[in-house]
Amino acid sequence: MLKLVGLGLEDGEVTSKGLEAIKSSEKVFAEFYTNTETVDLKSLEEKTGKSIEKLSREEVERKDKVLESAREHETAFLISGDPITATTHYDIKHRAEKEDIETEVIHAPSILTSVAETGLNVYKFGRVVTLPED
Repeated sequence: MLKLVGLGLEDGEVTSKGLEAIKSSEKVFAEFYTNTETVDLKSLEEKTGKSIEKLSREEVERKDKVLESAREHETAFLISGDPITATTHYDIKHRAEKEDIETEVIHAPSILTSVAETGLNVYKFGRVVTLPED
């Protein structure tokens, strides 16, 4: 089982459903190369009682560490913002489903939903681009 858990844009935005998903998982991973790390993982570990392993881009995209875990264990993959905004995370979900790994997406606030605060309509904001840090 693979749970893609959105952490929101800053501390305190992960939903109660997201916290429960973390607590009920055997393995918990996080990545921040597609977004800035604005969530305190140590605090999240204290809240959930789970150790969170931060992954590099290579471990996520090339070594498939998340999918390897989800084949054998209930796994939570923590993602800054909303989990399906970046194509990397959608790709992981899609590949998991192709391997008959059950998936669940737990949404959270993202930069796209916060755009409305500027007065701009999300539908007219323009194309989205991710600038990952390596």
